[in-house]
Amino acid sequence: PVPANLAGLKSSKNSLISEPAHVTLPSHFLAWMSDKSMQLMKKTGLAESADRLLMAEKLDIDNAHMLELGCGTAFVTRKMAETYPGAKITAAEVDQIQHDKNLLIDDLPNVEFILAGMQEIPLPDNSVDLVVMLKSLHHVPTDLLTTGFDEIHRVLKSGGKLYISEPVFDGAFNEILRM
Repeated sequence: PVPANLAGLKSSKNSLISEPAHVTLPSHFLAWMSDKSMQLMKKTGLAESADRLLMAEKLDIDNAHMLELGCGTAFVTRKMAETYPGAKITAAEVDQIQHDKNLLIDDLPNVEFILAGMQEIPLPDNSVDLVVMLKSLHHVPTDLLTTGFDEIHRVLKSGGKLYISEPVFDGAFNEILRM
């Protein structure tokens, strides 16, 4: 059965599509969102916004120390830093060129950029309230995953949380990638 907060969404093979914005999200993801978040999601139509809404709803980000693994161009880092000015954000990137670009960002006082991947996190034990991986886990080589999750466990405080969001691949393009 489709939860009540999914009214107005069309079902596709393995996902739900927001008609106005054509955003595809897995049904279990949408089922966790409140009616208020669903209304905002339908209005904005941004999948990236869906992650931020779900994080805001399910995670205590205010005044937390958040580690973002795979921050890329720091787009989401900026949104999070501006939305939660009381949070301390450590934004990690493995690509040296992108990391050097991120170091030029000087208007986010609550963000520290570091060159690191999940397999070797240069933070003390039990120092992070929340670890976030947004569309970055699939970039981690398989042979580094166990070490990476051990590292996340090491830096998370007791009761800390790990939030992972990965793209949902479905359709003809997936078949091409399998070749």
